[in-house]
Amino acid sequence: RLFVTLLLGDNLEDILTLDLIEAATRLRMALIRHSADVLVAHYAHLQLPDELQTQSVVLKVIDGLSGVVILFNGLTIGMSTDIQWTGFEYIETAFTVFFTIEIIVKIVVNGIREHYFGAEMRWNWFDTVVVSLAIFDLV
Repeated sequence: RLFVTLLLGDNLEDILTLDLIEAATRLRMALIRHSADVLVAHYAHLQLPDELQTQSVVLKVIDGLSGVVILFNGLTIGMSTDIQWTGFEYIETAFTVFFTIEIIVKIVVNGIREHYFGAEMRWNWFDTVVVSLAIFDLV
């Protein structure tokens, strides 16, 4: 319920302090309009490349969606450490499939050269290594 309230942005002043409202608003905007990179860049005091401001609609949507999926993946990992349920294997497979599709879509939209050697090459290599490890773990 709190997560939905944060995403909707309604009545945050009823449940959060002013400092937390600003942080929650940044989180919400990063997930909805930009990507998780915006949130990381803000708190790390980094300047994002101009390419991120002019990226295609497809990439903006997939980046925002990926941010939400990453949050749910983290919650699932946390729950799976305390709860024994065989369904977590299926959920983990679904997350791995989603992130694999994300990489494929980004390569199709950007081209393989830009994806692995462009402005976001470090993030893209990191994503590829993490997803490859997840695939290896499933196999």
